[in-house]
Amino acid sequence: MASHGDGFTYWRRLPSRILRRAPREIVSRAYEALSRVVPHDDIRLARDAEDVWNNLNSGRASTREGSHWLGHGSWDEVTWGEYGKMHLAMIEDGRRMSGRPGAVETVVDWGSGGGANASAICPTVRQYFGVDISAINLEECSKQLASQGQSNFIPILIPAAKPEDAIPAIRNTGVTTVDCFFSSAVFQHLPGRGYTRRVTNIAKELLADDGFALINIRYWDLGRQSRILRRSYVDNFRAFNKYTVYEFEVEMSRAGFEVMEIRMQPKTHHAYFFLRKAQTQN
Repeated sequence: MASHGDGFTYWRRLPSRILRRAPREIVSRAYEALSRVVPHDDIRLARDAEDVWNNLNSGRASTREGSHWLGHGSWDEVTWGEYGKMHLAMIEDGRRMSGRPGAVETVVDWGSGGGANASAICPTVRQYFGVDISAINLEECSKQLASQGQSNFIPILIPAAKPEDAIPAIRNTGVTTVDCFFSSAVFQHLPGRGYTRRVTNIAKELLADDGFALINIRYWDLGRQSRILRRSYVDNFRAFNKYTVYEFEVEMSRAGFEVMEIRMQPKTHHAYFFLRKAQTQN
Protein backbone atom coordinates (compact mmCIF):
# COMPACT_ATOMS: atom_id res chain seq x y z
CA MET A 1 0.00 0.00 0.00
CA ALA A 2 1.36 3.45 -0.89
CA SER A 3 0.21 7.08 -0.81
CA HIS A 4 0.96 9.31 -3.80
CA GLY A 5 0.21 12.61 -2.08
CA ASP A 6 -3.06 13.14 -3.98
CA GLY A 7 -5.39 12.08 -1.19
CA PHE A 8 -5.82 8.53 -2.47
CA THR A 9 -4.26 5.31 -1.21
CA TYR A 10 -3.20 2.75 -3.77
CA TRP A 11 -2.84 -1.01 -3.35
CA ARG A 12 0.10 -2.51 -5.15
CA ARG A 13 -0.41 -5.96 -6.62
CA LEU A 14 3.01 -7.39 -5.94
CA PRO A 15 4.28 -10.01 -8.43
CA SER A 16 4.50 -12.61 -5.67
CA ARG A 17 0.85 -12.04 -4.75
CA ILE A 18 -0.26 -12.31 -8.37
CA LEU A 19 1.65 -15.58 -8.76
CA ARG A 20 0.07 -17.03 -5.61
CA ARG A 21 -3.41 -16.23 -6.90
CA ALA A 22 -2.81 -17.40 -10.46
CA PRO A 23 -3.46 -21.15 -9.95
CA ARG A 24 -6.75 -20.48 -8.19
CA GLU A 25 -7.87 -18.10 -10.94
CA ILE A 26 -6.94 -20.59 -13.68
CA VAL A 27 -8.76 -23.47 -11.96
CA SER A 28 -11.80 -21.28 -11.29
CA ARG A 29 -12.09 -20.17 -14.91
CA ALA A 30 -11.55 -23.68 -16.25
CA TYR A 31 -14.14 -25.12 -13.85
CA GLU A 32 -16.67 -22.47 -14.74
CA ALA A 33 -16.11 -23.05 -18.46
CA LEU A 34 -16.66 -26.79 -17.95
CA SER A 35 -19.86 -26.03 -16.06
CA ARG A 36 -21.30 -24.24 -19.05
CA VAL A 37 -20.32 -26.94 -21.54
CA VAL A 38 -21.26 -30.05 -19.54
CA PRO A 39 -24.75 -29.77 -18.06
CA HIS A 40 -25.74 -30.88 -14.60
CA ASP A 41 -27.39 -34.23 -14.16
CA ASP A 42 -30.76 -32.79 -13.10
CA ILE A 43 -32.16 -36.17 -12.09
CA ARG A 44 -29.22 -36.81 -9.79
CA LEU A 45 -29.49 -33.33 -8.25
CA ALA A 46 -33.18 -33.91 -7.55
CA ARG A 47 -32.47 -37.31 -6.06
CA ASP A 48 -29.76 -35.83 -3.83
CA ALA A 49 -32.13 -33.08 -2.71
CA GLU A 50 -34.78 -35.62 -1.83
CA ASP A 51 -32.25 -37.66 0.12
CA VAL A 52 -30.99 -34.66 2.11
CA TRP A 53 -34.42 -33.38 3.14
CA ASN A 54 -35.73 -36.82 4.04
CA ASN A 55 -32.75 -37.56 6.28
CA LEU A 56 -32.65 -34.49 8.48
CA ASN A 57 -30.72 -36.23 11.25
CA SER A 58 -27.95 -37.49 9.00
CA GLY A 59 -24.40 -36.24 9.18
CA ARG A 60 -25.16 -33.83 6.31
CA ALA A 61 -27.87 -32.06 8.31
CA SER A 62 -27.29 -32.71 11.97
CA THR A 63 -30.44 -30.89 13.14
CA ARG A 64 -33.89 -30.05 11.80
CA GLU A 65 -33.31 -26.34 12.26
CA GLY A 66 -33.05 -25.77 8.51
CA SER A 67 -36.61 -27.02 8.10
CA HIS A 68 -37.88 -24.76 10.91
CA TRP A 69 -38.97 -27.43 13.35
CA LEU A 70 -40.31 -26.16 16.65
CA GLY A 71 -37.84 -26.82 19.46
CA HIS A 72 -34.84 -27.41 17.21
CA GLY A 73 -31.89 -25.05 17.06
CA SER A 74 -32.98 -21.43 17.31
CA TRP A 75 -36.67 -22.23 16.82
CA ASP A 76 -38.12 -21.73 20.29
CA GLU A 77 -41.84 -21.01 20.67
CA VAL A 78 -41.46 -17.23 20.44
CA THR A 79 -39.19 -17.22 17.37
CA TRP A 80 -41.22 -19.91 15.64
CA GLY A 81 -44.49 -18.10 16.25
CA GLU A 82 -43.22 -14.66 15.22
CA TYR A 83 -41.80 -16.08 11.99
CA GLY A 84 -45.23 -17.26 10.87
CA LYS A 85 -46.95 -14.05 11.97
CA MET A 86 -44.48 -11.98 9.95
CA HIS A 87 -45.34 -13.89 6.80
CA LEU A 88 -49.07 -13.74 7.50
CA ALA A 89 -48.78 -9.93 7.56
CA MET A 90 -46.77 -10.01 4.31
CA ILE A 91 -49.45 -12.08 2.61
CA GLU A 92 -52.03 -9.47 3.53
CA ASP A 93 -49.71 -6.78 2.13
CA GLY A 94 -49.39 -8.79 -1.07
CA ARG A 95 -53.17 -9.05 -1.35
CA ARG A 96 -53.52 -5.27 -1.12
CA MET A 97 -50.72 -4.63 -3.62
CA SER A 98 -52.23 -7.01 -6.16
CA GLY A 99 -55.59 -5.26 -5.98
CA ARG A 100 -57.36 -8.45 -5.01
CA PRO A 101 -60.69 -7.32 -3.50
CA GLY A 102 -61.51 -10.41 -1.43
CA ALA A 103 -59.72 -12.25 1.33
CA VAL A 104 -57.10 -14.88 0.62
CA GLU A 105 -58.84 -18.25 0.87
CA THR A 106 -56.39 -20.70 -0.72
CA VAL A 107 -52.61 -20.82 -0.27
CA VAL A 108 -49.90 -23.04 -1.70
CA ASP A 109 -46.87 -23.14 0.60
CA TRP A 110 -43.94 -24.49 -1.44
CA GLY A 111 -41.68 -26.17 1.09
CA SER A 112 -43.82 -26.08 4.21
CA GLY A 113 -41.07 -27.49 6.45
CA GLY A 114 -41.95 -27.87 10.12
CA GLY A 115 -45.07 -25.73 9.97
CA ALA A 116 -44.06 -22.34 11.37
CA ASN A 117 -45.86 -20.53 8.54
CA ALA A 118 -48.78 -22.93 8.28
CA SER A 119 -49.52 -22.56 12.00
CA ALA A 120 -50.00 -18.81 11.60
CA ILE A 121 -51.69 -18.74 8.19
CA CYS A 122 -53.98 -21.79 8.29
CA PRO A 123 -56.47 -20.25 10.74
CA THR A 124 -57.05 -17.35 8.31
CA VAL A 125 -57.74 -19.31 5.10
CA ARG A 126 -60.08 -21.99 3.81
CA GLN A 127 -57.46 -24.39 2.36
CA TYR A 128 -53.71 -24.48 2.86
CA PHE A 129 -51.65 -26.76 0.63
CA GLY A 130 -48.24 -27.70 2.02
CA VAL A 131 -46.06 -28.94 -0.83
CA ASP A 132 -42.80 -30.65 0.07
CA ILE A 133 -40.34 -33.27 -1.19
CA SER A 134 -39.82 -34.41 2.40
CA ALA A 135 -42.30 -36.84 3.92
CA ILE A 136 -40.86 -36.24 7.38
CA ASN A 137 -41.43 -32.49 7.05
CA LEU A 138 -45.04 -32.99 6.01
CA GLU A 139 -45.61 -35.35 8.93
CA GLU A 140 -44.24 -32.76 11.37
CA CYS A 141 -46.26 -29.97 9.78
CA SER A 142 -49.44 -32.03 9.91
CA LYS A 143 -48.77 -32.88 13.56
CA GLN A 144 -48.36 -29.22 14.49
CA LEU A 145 -51.58 -28.23 12.73
CA ALA A 146 -53.52 -31.11 14.25
CA SER A 147 -52.35 -30.09 17.73
CA GLN A 148 -53.92 -26.69 17.09
CA GLY A 149 -57.20 -28.17 15.91
CA GLN A 150 -56.68 -27.13 12.29
CA SER A 151 -58.20 -29.43 9.69
CA ASN A 152 -57.62 -27.36 6.54
CA PHE A 153 -53.95 -28.27 6.03
CA ILE A 154 -53.55 -30.48 2.97
CA PRO A 155 -50.12 -32.13 2.65
CA ILE A 156 -48.86 -32.65 -0.90
CA LEU A 157 -45.84 -34.94 -1.14
CA ILE A 158 -44.08 -34.72 -4.51
CA PRO A 159 -41.02 -36.47 -5.95
CA ALA A 160 -38.21 -33.93 -6.21
CA ALA A 161 -37.64 -34.83 -9.86
CA LYS A 162 -41.30 -34.14 -10.74
CA PRO A 163 -42.40 -30.90 -9.05
CA GLU A 164 -45.16 -30.56 -11.67
CA ASP A 165 -46.97 -33.44 -9.92
CA ALA A 166 -48.14 -30.82 -7.43
CA ILE A 167 -50.59 -29.40 -9.98
CA PRO A 168 -52.82 -32.48 -10.45
CA ALA A 169 -52.48 -33.33 -6.75
CA ILE A 170 -53.93 -29.96 -5.80
CA ARG A 171 -56.58 -29.98 -8.52
CA ASN A 172 -57.71 -33.44 -7.52
CA THR A 173 -58.99 -31.83 -4.30
CA GLY A 174 -61.42 -29.75 -6.37
CA VAL A 175 -59.32 -26.57 -6.33
CA THR A 176 -58.41 -25.41 -9.83
CA THR A 177 -56.67 -22.12 -8.95
CA VAL A 178 -55.27 -20.63 -5.76
CA ASP A 179 -55.16 -17.10 -4.39
CA CYS A 180 -51.58 -17.10 -3.12
CA PHE A 181 -48.38 -18.97 -3.91
CA PHE A 182 -45.98 -18.63 -1.00
CA SER A 183 -42.44 -19.86 -0.41
CA SER A 184 -40.06 -18.83 2.34
CA ALA A 185 -36.44 -19.94 2.90
CA VAL A 186 -36.74 -22.61 0.21
CA PHE A 187 -35.49 -21.21 -3.09
CA GLN A 188 -31.85 -21.18 -1.92
CA HIS A 189 -32.19 -24.95 -1.45
CA LEU A 190 -33.64 -25.73 -4.89
CA PRO A 191 -31.37 -27.90 -7.07
CA GLY A 192 -30.51 -25.28 -9.67
CA ARG A 193 -31.84 -22.35 -11.67
CA GLY A 194 -33.60 -24.53 -14.19
CA TYR A 195 -35.53 -26.05 -11.31
CA THR A 196 -36.45 -22.54 -10.14
CA ARG A 197 -38.11 -21.86 -13.48
CA ARG A 198 -40.08 -25.11 -13.22
CA VAL A 199 -41.38 -24.07 -9.80
CA THR A 200 -42.31 -20.56 -10.92
CA ASN A 201 -44.08 -22.02 -13.97
CA ILE A 202 -46.11 -24.14 -11.54
CA ALA A 203 -46.93 -21.04 -9.50
CA LYS A 204 -48.09 -19.18 -12.59
CA GLU A 205 -50.29 -22.07 -13.71
CA LEU A 206 -51.90 -22.50 -10.29
CA LEU A 207 -52.51 -18.83 -9.51
CA ALA A 208 -55.85 -17.25 -10.24
CA ASP A 209 -55.76 -14.19 -12.50
CA ASP A 210 -56.11 -11.95 -9.45
CA GLY A 211 -53.78 -14.08 -7.35
CA PHE A 212 -50.27 -13.18 -6.23
CA ALA A 213 -47.03 -14.80 -5.13
CA LEU A 214 -44.73 -14.07 -2.21
CA ILE A 215 -41.31 -15.66 -2.75
CA ASN A 216 -38.35 -15.29 -0.43
CA ILE A 217 -34.74 -15.79 -1.48
CA ARG A 218 -31.42 -15.45 0.29
CA TYR A 219 -29.40 -13.19 -1.97
CA TRP A 220 -25.64 -13.16 -2.62
CA ASP A 221 -22.97 -10.93 -4.12
CA LEU A 222 -21.90 -13.83 -6.34
CA GLY A 223 -18.21 -13.30 -6.84
CA ARG A 224 -16.42 -15.60 -9.26
CA GLN A 225 -15.70 -18.25 -6.66
CA SER A 226 -19.40 -18.68 -5.85
CA ARG A 227 -20.49 -18.79 -9.49
CA ILE A 228 -19.16 -22.31 -10.03
CA LEU A 229 -22.16 -24.18 -11.36
CA ARG A 230 -21.08 -27.80 -11.07
CA ARG A 231 -21.25 -28.35 -7.33
CA SER A 232 -22.34 -31.20 -5.11
CA TYR A 233 -25.86 -30.69 -3.81
CA VAL A 234 -25.14 -32.83 -0.76
CA ASP A 235 -22.19 -30.64 0.22
CA ASN A 236 -23.84 -27.31 -0.66
CA PHE A 237 -27.57 -27.83 -0.03
CA ARG A 238 -27.78 -24.94 2.46
CA ALA A 239 -27.09 -22.48 -0.35
CA PHE A 240 -27.04 -24.37 -3.63
CA ASN A 241 -29.23 -22.00 -5.63
CA LYS A 242 -27.70 -18.52 -5.62
CA TYR A 243 -28.94 -15.22 -7.06
CA THR A 244 -28.31 -11.55 -6.68
CA VAL A 245 -31.47 -9.52 -6.10
CA TYR A 246 -31.22 -8.13 -9.63
CA GLU A 247 -30.78 -11.58 -11.16
CA PHE A 248 -33.86 -12.89 -9.40
CA GLU A 249 -35.87 -9.85 -10.42
CA VAL A 250 -34.92 -10.50 -14.05
CA GLU A 251 -35.73 -14.20 -13.66
CA MET A 252 -39.20 -13.41 -12.31
CA SER A 253 -39.86 -11.02 -15.18
CA ARG A 254 -38.81 -13.64 -17.73
CA ALA A 255 -41.03 -16.19 -15.98
CA GLY A 256 -44.07 -13.98 -16.63
CA PHE A 257 -44.40 -12.15 -13.32
CA GLU A 258 -44.64 -8.48 -12.50
CA VAL A 259 -42.56 -7.51 -9.48
CA MET A 260 -44.79 -5.33 -7.31
CA GLU A 261 -42.29 -4.79 -4.51
CA ILE A 262 -39.04 -6.15 -3.11
CA ARG A 263 -38.33 -6.04 0.62
CA MET A 264 -34.78 -6.67 1.76
CA GLN A 265 -33.34 -7.70 5.09
CA PRO A 266 -29.63 -6.78 4.73
CA LYS A 267 -28.53 -8.32 8.03
CA THR A 268 -29.63 -11.78 6.95
CA HIS A 269 -29.45 -11.28 3.15
CA HIS A 270 -33.09 -12.22 2.70
CA ALA A 271 -35.25 -10.59 0.05
CA TYR A 272 -39.01 -10.92 -0.37
CA PHE A 273 -40.52 -10.60 -3.84
CA PHE A 274 -44.18 -9.61 -4.09
CA LEU A 275 -45.36 -10.82 -7.50
CA ARG A 276 -48.41 -11.05 -9.70
CA LYS A 277 -48.96 -12.38 -13.18
CA ALA A 278 -47.74 -9.97 -15.84
CA GLN A 279 -50.60 -8.37 -17.72
CA THR A 280 -50.63 -9.21 -21.42
CA GLN A 281 -50.80 -6.30 -23.83
CA ASN A 282 -53.49 -6.40 -26.50
